[in-house]
Amino acid sequence: EMKQYTYTGGAHGYGSTQFKNFDVRTGEKLESSDIVSDPDGFLALAEQMFREKFGISSNQNINATGFWFENDTYHLPKTIGLSSQGIILHYNPYDIASYAEGAIELTIPWEKTKPFVNINLP
Repeated sequence: EMKQYTYTGGAHGYGSTQFKNFDVRTGEKLESSDIVSDPDGFLALAEQMFREKFGISSNQNINATGFWFENDTYHLPKTIGLSSQGIILHYNPYDIASYAEGAIELTIPWEKTKPFVNINLP
């Protein structure tokens, strides 16, 4: 996990978080395709859990409560991390909501990801 903060003037600076995931056995960097074996299934799970966490029913538009998903379609963030608890989906400020909302994060527990991932689970 890498965090950065930049201030170039104006009302506030900008902070962001990025993850780099590595295979602990080989030291090689893991790409999303190395982690997720069923992208469509994982996306559906992530959207379901996102909706649950933020109180958006399945019959509502994903942006019904003020999110900014492009084309009113849920998408995974660019910032995806791995932890002992599960797969972390991290949306930096401005990715899907205003700066005032801050970073938005969802952790999907490993037991829920089993059908969709390629990696050995903790």
